[in-house]
Amino acid sequence: MNSLTLTLDLTGALLIGYFTGFAYTKLHLSQKYENSLKNLRDLLNIKDNEFISLQKELSTLKQEKNEMNLSIEKLKTDLNKKIEKYNILKTSIKDLKLTIKEKNLQIKELEALLLEIQNDFTALNKELHIQKEINNSQREKFKQKIDELTQKANDLYMVKGTEELKHAKAIFNKLREESLNNI
Repeated sequence: MNSLTLTLDLTGALLIGYFTGFAYTKLHLSQKYENSLKNLRDLLNIKDNEFISLQKELSTLKQEKNEMNLSIEKLKTDLNKKIEKYNILKTSIKDLKLTIKEKNLQIKELEALLLEIQNDFTALNKELHIQKEINNSQREKFKQKIDELTQKANDLYMVKGTEELKHAKAIFNKLREESLNNI
C-alpha cells in the first residue's frame, strides 16, 4: 500500500466518519428540533384550546353583560315610573293636606255658627217659655173674664128672660167656644 492509498483510505474513513457523525448529529439535532417542535405544537394546541375556552367565556360574559344592561335599563325605566308616581302622589298628598286644612277651617266656622245658633235657640226657647207663661197667665185672666161675663149674662137671663137675651147668650156661648178653641 502506498502512502497515497493509505491517505485516501484515511481520508475516506475520516470523511465517512465525518459524514456519519454529521448525519448522526443532523439526525440527533433533527429529533431534538422535532421534539421541541412537537412540544411547541402541543403547547400551541393547549394555548389554542385555552384561547377558544376564553373566547367562549368572553362571549358568555358579553351576553351576560348585554342581559344585565337590558335588566338595568328595565330597572331604570321602572325606577323612573316609580319616581314619577311618587311625585304625583306627593303632589296629591299636598293637595289633600290643603283640602283638609280648608275643610278644618270650614268645620271651625260651622262649629262657631252652630254654637251661635244654639245660643240663639236657647235664648229663643227661654223667651218662648216666658211668652207661654205670659200667654197662660193671660189665658187664665181671659177665661176668668169670660166666666164672669157668662155669669153676668146668666144672671141677667134669669132676671129678664127675654128673647133678645137668649139670642145674645147663644151668640156669646158660640164666641166663647171659638175663643177657647183658638187659645
